[in-house]
Amino acid sequence: MKIEIVIKLVALSLLIFLEVNSFAQETDCLKSMRVGVFTYLGTEADVEIIRTDSLNTEIFNDGEIKYIERIEWLSDSTYVMTQMEVVGAEIGCIKNGDKIWITILTCENDQYTYKWTSENCGSGTGNHTIKKIE
Repeated sequence: MKIEIVIKLVALSLLIFLEVNSFAQETDCLKSMRVGVFTYLGTEADVEIIRTDSLNTEIFNDGEIKYIERIEWLSDSTYVMTQMEVVGAEIGCIKNGDKIWITILTCENDQYTYKWTSENCGSGTGNHTIKKIE
């Protein structure tokens, strides 16, 4: 009877340790995504994303098109981008001043998947992934 209790306690302790360790790794991953150089995975376009504490610049096709957004982090997994300027293309459904809300769904191995919502373009879920390259 005592051995069963000890085994259950060891198993429970191991599960708690693994969960805490996983949470800490994801928190570290999320914090590492705030600044750096990134790219979209699974898209045909060649996109480089340069992110500082306050700006997010998406550069398409070696600079032919640029989207420049102000970025504000609301939490480790949520941020808002405000469209400031589009260079080299028609703006489309997102206009200057529009906000895009991003929620990070998963984060591991220097990449994250996310969902987004905007004022004028609706929302998107699915397989949207950004990878940190620097």
